[in-house]
Amino acid sequence: MRDISKTDYNLKVKTKEDSTTLHIESSAKLENDTKMRISILAANDDGKELNVKQVAPQRFTAELHDVTPGTYTLKIAKIKDQQVVDLKIKGVIVPEKVIRKPKENSDLGNNFPILENIAEITGGIHNPTKEDLEVKEKEITRIEDLAGYLIPLAMILFIFDIAVRKYNRQIE
Repeated sequence: MRDISKTDYNLKVKTKEDSTTLHIESSAKLENDTKMRISILAANDDGKELNVKQVAPQRFTAELHDVTPGTYTLKIAKIKDQQVVDLKIKGVIVPEKVIRKPKENSDLGNNFPILENIAEITGGIHNPTKEDLEVKEKEITRIEDLAGYLIPLAMILFIFDIAVRKYNRQIE
């Protein structure tokens, strides 16, 4: 069955060491007397309602207190005069609070001994000067393909061969 919501929401969860925040961006503006209500749906009860704060015309934030990492379903409702005007159900993933950077993203700096070793093995220069980067011109040997000459010559000889054979047949 189609979703009846006319508004789409972009959800992002940002975690820090001490807090987890849900950022919501709406595709439509709220009218003056309309409020937004967001609930985290759980399997065993009606869910937990979040305290939503509007930070910009179409942007909202909500703190996720006591929410364990995992996948959740959110019920986003626009309420006007105590009635639900627009309803959207979306999924969100709450990550772990401590996100470890992979080793390749760490700030270890350059490993100069390895760079010097690579330059020595490959015959290069580590940290060259401007003079060392001078390009020395080498003599270029150009090889030309003879197919462009030999193929037309073969065609001419083939036609000449056919003509000679036909002429010899007429003489006999």
